[in-house]
Amino acid sequence: MSVPLEPFPRIHYPEEGWEMHLRQPNKKKITGQRFWKKIFVKLQHQSDCVLLQLYNLKDDKDPFQELPLQPCYSVSDIGAQQYDQFGKIFTVKLQYIFYKERPGVRPGQVKKAERITNKLSQFAAYAIQGDYQGVKEFGSDLKKLGLPVEHAPQVSQLMKLGSLNYEDLKQFSVCIEEALFKLQAHRDRALHYKMEEVQITAVDELYVEQEADGHIVKQIARVRLFFLGFLTGMPDVELGVNDMRRQGKEVVGRHDIIPVVTEEWIRLEDVEFHSCIQQEDYNQTHIIKTGKIKGIERILGTMETLQENLIEVTSGQAKYEHQHRAIVWRCPRLPKEGQGAYTTHNMVCKIALTSYDQMPEKLAEYCYVEFTMPATQVSHMTCRSVSLQNSDSDEPPEKYVRYLARHEYRVGIEHTEGDSPNAYASATYVSKTTPAPAPPAQPAQPAPVAEESSSDSD
Repeated sequence: MSVPLEPFPRIHYPEEGWEMHLRQPNKKKITGQRFWKKIFVKLQHQSDCVLLQLYNLKDDKDPFQELPLQPCYSVSDIGAQQYDQFGKIFTVKLQYIFYKERPGVRPGQVKKAERITNKLSQFAAYAIQGDYQGVKEFGSDLKKLGLPVEHAPQVSQLMKLGSLNYEDLKQFSVCIEEALFKLQAHRDRALHYKMEEVQITAVDELYVEQEADGHIVKQIARVRLFFLGFLTGMPDVELGVNDMRRQGKEVVGRHDIIPVVTEEWIRLEDVEFHSCIQQEDYNQTHIIKTGKIKGIERILGTMETLQENLIEVTSGQAKYEHQHRAIVWRCPRLPKEGQGAYTTHNMVCKIALTSYDQMPEKLAEYCYVEFTMPATQVSHMTCRSVSLQNSDSDEPPEKYVRYLARHEYRVGIEHTEGDSPNAYASATYVSKTTPAPAPPAQPAQPAPVAEESSSDSD
């Protein structure tokens, strides 16, 4: 049994708000006319809604703009764009997302097409034999397939906010996402889809604090499940995961099973649900089941030779970025193509200092590492089944599951003084000692047999 879990980083924010910049005007007309307006942002939780309030100044009594958050809103990933002649500003967009069915191919649609293709030879036999009933059945299956469609997100920007502080913007994004997660969501009964589909995204988030010697001081993780359903009518939906309390007790149809390659079972702790989940049913059966599925969007190696430059890296690019006030090393992919795992990559920065340069009293204690690994899980959480009850459709929906792990590390830096030779020089370095005085001349003797190694007793 583990100790009680501590809150995940950035979930609770005790401060009043954030100093930010608002991009104005919101819509692009003439790029040169857009500018950044300095504002103060607050997140106001009320009994019936959550308001995003924008103030000209922190101490202003009334906001100049208010935006009630809706379940169909989302926060974009953090980006960066030019702010002035000196550097960039970190940006994030608050956006409204809705979905349209349009011609296209999704992974689920490919499976349906494969089933129809496999029946083509049988269809030809029916046609040759004049078996009109068989031909009719094939035509019925083809009609069910219909035009290949995909559910494409349509994004409309509500506002763009910016900050010169990266941590502030990350904290703001987490607070907005937590507020959206707790909102009540509703669904229009008249929704009808040509192709029914459910999309599940499982996101593992890991935060680690590590000392310079490799000792782990703190690590905490959480899993977030985003369920996106395109279902006709008002069916109940059951989602089964690999909770060890359900091991051996699963009762689902064959068409509801999601093929998985593992049989690991995990213990769930501190589970929190969206408002559309039936909490009482979960407490009794440990099955995630919605009251009425909401049409909501948010349940939703070798070592390389370094070239002589100021900053040298064996992979990716490294440069000083003013907005981070640090040297940032970006690697698009590790390992690189044709390279094996566990390959060491180095960054070397050479700075020529003069007597006029001021040295800081204290050097940075930590470096910060962030990376994303698709198709991996830290928690070993696995979606095992999705089943529908009281559905208006005869065919089960197509199921698509995507796994993703986001890692964030704070790693201690070990500081040393003096020249530190590279690995090759260290391995081949031979200490030089003062030569001993030559011994007096002796008569010639037979040459001694060479030994593998010898050392001076001094």
